[in-house]
Amino acid sequence: MFSRIIALCITAAGLISGQLSVPGLQHYTFTATESKILPGKTTDTNRNGTGSEQDRIGPLALVALKYQGNYWVDGRFNHNSFPVELGRVSVTGQSQRLEAFRLTEPLHKASNFLGSHHTVYYRFPLKSRWTIYRLDDKGVTPVSTVTENEIIPGQDTRIMGLSASSIKGSATYFLAPAQTRISNYPELDRNVEAASLTDTPLGKMLVYRHRIGGNVPDPRQRQDSQGMTRQFFIVKTGPGPGIIWQDKKSLEIRLTRFSNDLQSSASITLAMERPGHLLAACADPSGNLYYLLARGKGDPEILELAKTDAGGKLLARFVPDSSPASLNIFNMKNEAADLVWSNGRLCMMLMRTMHKSADGLNHQGGIAVIFDANNLRQIRNLGQTSGHSFDNVLSVNTAGEFIGVDLGDNYPRGIHLHRLTDQNRVSRVVYTFKTGHGRTAGNPAGKTFPPYPEISRPDKSFYKWSNDNNTYSELGGVIETPQGYMVVFAGEPSPEGRVLDNSRLGLDKADPRNIGLVVVRKNFPTLAARGSVVPDELLLNRGPAETGGFYSFNGAWNEQRNSGIVWLTRYTAGDGYSAHNIKTARLPDGSILILWKTYQPDSNWAMTVSAEGRQRIAPFRLPDQLYLNRRDAIMVDGKRVYIVSGHRDDKRLELFVLQLH
Repeated sequence: MFSRIIALCITAAGLISGQLSVPGLQHYTFTATESKILPGKTTDTNRNGTGSEQDRIGPLALVALKYQGNYWVDGRFNHNSFPVELGRVSVTGQSQRLEAFRLTEPLHKASNFLGSHHTVYYRFPLKSRWTIYRLDDKGVTPVSTVTENEIIPGQDTRIMGLSASSIKGSATYFLAPAQTRISNYPELDRNVEAASLTDTPLGKMLVYRHRIGGNVPDPRQRQDSQGMTRQFFIVKTGPGPGIIWQDKKSLEIRLTRFSNDLQSSASITLAMERPGHLLAACADPSGNLYYLLARGKGDPEILELAKTDAGGKLLARFVPDSSPASLNIFNMKNEAADLVWSNGRLCMMLMRTMHKSADGLNHQGGIAVIFDANNLRQIRNLGQTSGHSFDNVLSVNTAGEFIGVDLGDNYPRGIHLHRLTDQNRVSRVVYTFKTGHGRTAGNPAGKTFPPYPEISRPDKSFYKWSNDNNTYSELGGVIETPQGYMVVFAGEPSPEGRVLDNSRLGLDKADPRNIGLVVVRKNFPTLAARGSVVPDELLLNRGPAETGGFYSFNGAWNEQRNSGIVWLTRYTAGDGYSAHNIKTARLPDGSILILWKTYQPDSNWAMTVSAEGRQRIAPFRLPDQLYLNRRDAIMVDGKRVYIVSGHRDDKRLELFVLQLH
């Protein structure tokens, strides 16, 4: 079985996954009891003065805040006319009723610009600690806390962090004593919440939320969801899945193991001789764990590979030579890496910034390295994979060989497929993309070039040179099929389906990203390399060919060609959707599962295709409770698909499970 997670060594016994059964979500519902439009004329200094009652409804008062020394309420630098509803929030199956209010977007907007915001003051019923929650389609989320010391009985208390002026549409809030448990997820025990989220064409999706000590990665945090570094690594070291992750504060590396029914978990800390930032991790069939650490530039141990036993005891560590003559690592700030195990070997793909070259610059590129899994010694540095390199994914084929892809912007420009062995690296470009060209005649080196009339417009001129580090693409994964390798990615086809049209980069609105794939022959290493030209004979699937090219930094023409691309989505600039955070895995029936996220609006999607790349199950929406990190892999274990997330504020690891039919 080939997958991104083959190194996690799913045993036959582990593939026997029982059916899971948990309750559905607990739903919170708002019921209005009274409403009023508050004009917004009351200021923070006159909350209880003459006329302030016009901006009050029951225990809620709306107050204008100071902006640049003034309280603006005349409509020039503030919004006016705020629709407010009071009511109660109830919980499915419970008699509990909680005080609540709904704020609606103000009816009259500032005529100049928004200066004075309006905030909410509330007369709390008891002098105690309160939590304020927001209720929306995704559930309930805590947004503010009011302490007992802030409350004076019979007087108003400001709810910090809540601006009525910033509401889009409407927003519902309710308050509860801090000790009251508020959650959409039923509680299995004091440390575990779980819920059945939805039925999908593939099966039921559930979530298990385990309370974990420490600061877990959280895709709700932008630095986690959009950063280059992977956050969670799923391994198979027992009856249930295991997750390797790093505490965001202490930098401890943890392994959290789940029972087969997912209702219990236990965490251990993996031994670490020196702190560092976790780049990648995997496991072997014996339960040994491997992790890759990065440290800051100038550190003599800027990169470290370590091995522990199943209990977290350190067995070996190795610090590769990072000098210019070897791995050439100067810095690894927020870089992507991948690490997999096969047949007593470890393969690493790594993005890094290199030491200064002869031109005085610190260039960036990807490398691949093979290590001995027993003692971690370096077997072979396979050299640069791409330069620059902006993403990577590793896996293992049924022959035990390492197969990887990375995303290059110039050397070469495209998605680069690699076979990586102890002896050599064989690489071919399987997809290439458009290029932005110079907007001035001269490049930064002072050389002058002629106009590029083929892509210029009356309002924008381009010239025959480029220095474009953008790739207009995102890697999904590489999956072995019976005949070849399926490479899944996101690209930016024009409405006509072209991805090499350099003139598209002169438009005011970018083309959205769509999910695409190509299926490459297994014997691709035997075919001649042709740079960024993808020949028909490299691919198993046939499709329209597109030719193009770009002018390099020094003005040389570089030919490009694509062929055999299967586009699975058809997002357009008008619908606002664009595909990101792609995940792939092969299912037990041989079909390929593809997950992705769209922004504006935020939503998660899934579909399946055949080994030939034909759609089997059309795209369907996944629950809003699911958050997909940009680069974290998913794992298929028998009839279960595992997706990992985290919630830092709740201190919980979230294990989403797609239980297949």
